[in-house]
Amino acid sequence: DLEAHLQAAPDGLPEAAWTRSLITQIASQAKKTGSVLEASLARLGQDAIDPEDLRKEFAKHAKMDAEQWATVVSYADKQSDGNVLWREFLRWSGVVKG
Repeated sequence: DLEAHLQAAPDGLPEAAWTRSLITQIASQAKKTGSVLEASLARLGQDAIDPEDLRKEFAKHAKMDAEQWATVVSYADKQSDGNVLWREFLRWSGVVKG
């Protein structure tokens, strides 16, 4: 259950493992609603996106408070302008292979 998973965050698990697990859960939840997380982000038409755009996409499938989001985004590869390299982030989390 996604809500139970979120309630356990990140105190009970190492933060990196928690973040990977959460992103996997978000991708799974997206798939249940007929969406593919990678495809949804690809529609933005950029390899690097504003972290807020990533948060909005994740928020469609999971509720996160500010502290949880801060943990998640801290693991994202970012460019010098702060934009998130979302494909790399999904690869790191195990959602996208290769």
